Amino acid sequence: MRKLLSAGAFLAVLALPYAAFAQATPTPNGTPAVEVTEEAEEEVGNVSPISLSATPIEIGDTVTGELTEDAPAAYYIFTAEADAAITIIHRSEEFDSYLLLLDADENVLASNDDGAGNLDSKITFTIPADGDYIIQVDSYGNHHRGSVSTGEYELSLAAIEQDVIEFGETVDGELTEIMTEQIYAFTGSAGDSISVTMISDDFDTYLYLYDQDGFQIASNDDAAGNLDARIGPLTLPADGQYRITATSFSRAATGSYTLSLDLISLQEIAFGETITGEIGSNNQAFFTFEADIGDIINITVASESDTNMSLNDPYGYSVISDEDGGAGNNPEITDYVISSEGTYTIVVGSSSNDAASFELTLQRAEVPSFNDGPLTLSFTSSGNNRAAMYTAEAGQTLTLTLTANGEFSPNVDILQGATTLSYGSATYVTGMSITFEVPEDGDIRFNFSDYSYSSISVTASVEASE
Repeated sequence: MRKLLSAGAFLAVLALPYAAFAQATPTPNGTPAVEVTEEAEEEVGNVSPISLSATPIEIGDTVTGELTEDAPAAYYIFTAEADAAITIIHRSEEFDSYLLLLDADENVLASNDDGAGNLDSKITFTIPADGDYIIQVDSYGNHHRGSVSTGEYELSLAAIEQDVIEFGETVDGELTEIMTEQIYAFTGSAGDSISVTMISDDFDTYLYLYDQDGFQIASNDDAAGNLDARIGPLTLPADGQYRITATSFSRAATGSYTLSLDLISLQEIAFGETITGEIGSNNQAFFTFEADIGDIINITVASESDTNMSLNDPYGYSVISDEDGGAGNNPEITDYVISSEGTYTIVVGSSSNDAASFELTLQRAEVPSFNDGPLTLSFTSSGNNRAAMYTAEAGQTLTLTLTANGEFSPNVDILQGATTLSYGSATYVTGMSITFEVPEDGDIRFNFSDYSYSSISVTASVEASE
């Protein structure tokens, strides 16, 4: 693995005018910055008023200071080269910190409120061009024109080491209080199908993927199971250098981790088919299928090993995952309702990172009908989606009633074709009802979700009146 200290910009630069803050802005020592006249501007050239009074700081420094009523914000200036990756952390035990990064013309390049956790701020940034840059140390209240916060603070400015990772490589890393994220660069080609997996026994992992222009194209929290993150499979849109940010869900946790980057192959699976698959140590197996909006599907994995499964939508995002919800603690996804037309991907992984063989089955679910009477809908922490149908006549008024054996948080979509007829949601209730009118003859589809993520049984019924 090769070590880099610089790479192309991976964060899109947001250039916003900062003129509103330029007049009579307090400096770190509390002395207001003087308005710059046209004559003075001719003398100092393009140097901004803040630049003239900001306190110098160098990459690698950690400094302390204090915000006061007279000086509610402080400014620091540093020089950096193009493509240098930096991290700025602003901590205080006395107020909610706020942090901004400006260029020499006082344009805001980046800002952050709680990126370092515990109301502390953090900016990670790749410098776009050689020159001077300004750090604004602030409080949340003062920046948002609320109450002025005062107190001591600590500011650190550090360079970020960017590692090069190759396809097929697994690397070890560690997050620390100073370095709460790590960046990895790799070169990919348009059409490459990739998978990125981050595993840790110490914290809840989180992944981001950026393209060569710095735009975020994917992120993930728990798709690998056990609070581990996985992006992919994802098809790269263009040739170029991509960047992975490996961090924690809280953006403040510390500990060791492993990161894997794989160039993968995809196997097609059809509805009604069972496929035998193999996964090697620390790898996954990937299967694709085509689905239409409104399809309701069941996916099961049968294995003697400890496996997990996730389903990715056509845009590469994990929409549902499971590890032990099926028979024999195998992963199972039941009655999942497809919301977007396109190619879906099933990812089967080894929870223990050991080699495993398995059988994967994909089926269309038989959707129960309210025309046959009341239904019992069972929800679990992993299987929180259910569906049902009702064949109705135009002009009917239908009332859906839900009664649970405990508290749940239902979300109900009611559709006829692609048209939403009604919608309802509630939080921690034991029941709810929805009444609506049917515009035309045909099937009505009910999509149910429970966001209490607990095991609950719900009795559902539909009554019709003219």
